[in-house]
Amino acid sequence: MTRLICLTTFLFFAAAANAQQKDTVEKRTDTISAKRWVIVVEKGVKKRNENRDSLTIITHKKGKVRKEYSLIGGIDLGWSNYTDNSNYAQASLLGDVAQGIQSDDLNLNLRKSMNVNLWFVMDEVSLIKKAVMLQYGFGLELNNYSFESRNTYFSKNPTYVSKGTEDYKKAKLAADYLSVPLMLKFNLTPSRKTNPFTIAGGISGGFLYSARFKTKNNGDVTKLRNDFDLNRFKVSYVGELGLGPIKLYGSYATRDMFRNELNMTPYTIGFRFVD
Repeated sequence: MTRLICLTTFLFFAAAANAQQKDTVEKRTDTISAKRWVIVVEKGVKKRNENRDSLTIITHKKGKVRKEYSLIGGIDLGWSNYTDNSNYAQASLLGDVAQGIQSDDLNLNLRKSMNVNLWFVMDEVSLIKKAVMLQYGFGLELNNYSFESRNTYFSKNPTYVSKGTEDYKKAKLAADYLSVPLMLKFNLTPSRKTNPFTIAGGISGGFLYSARFKTKNNGDVTKLRNDFDLNRFKVSYVGELGLGPIKLYGSYATRDMFRNELNMTPYTIGFRFVD
């Protein structure tokens, strides 16, 4: 799975670097092999009256085409945050946080709490004459929660929050998800050929595949990998507001991000850059 994700990431940036022109594009084919997978990328394939890259996945054993995709990706750049309604006295009593930990110890430095989403596929299907569309995608959702407190520390076995023995230059919790958004998109200016005004809303399902706590001090970087009692699955309400190439996105989870007594509901907001 890790190798396939890395290959898909490479293909996304390769597609972005070879953005299609409106004029005819010369067709070119690249092939990448990994274990039993063969991934073929055809540059400049004409699909639905537009020049787009085509991704075909084949297996060694049967040699059959498993699936063909349009490489219509995108990148989100924004900020991660959460609403904190935790009862720290109760969380301390149950051992989820150390004694003396308060909400101030988990306040975020919003400038450094970045959210980056890499969409390998972000496409849409017209439902009603390009006025109503079904938008879907698949990609990675990367959330960084950077703490204002310079000695906040996440440990493991058991997982709880404590105060470190030194003041860190950086202390952050990272949570990365495989995400699949599904939205209804409305074009409020369907007669306009360029720069349409659009609004979209729906849900996104995510699976936590990586989490780590990172500290940095005096040039030394320490990474501790664990699930830190984070919920493995996440469902979020998602939305998008667009005026031509300018798009804003946002998400708000339907439940807490932790399985323990820390009652924190994550949300994101930022700018979307879609091919």
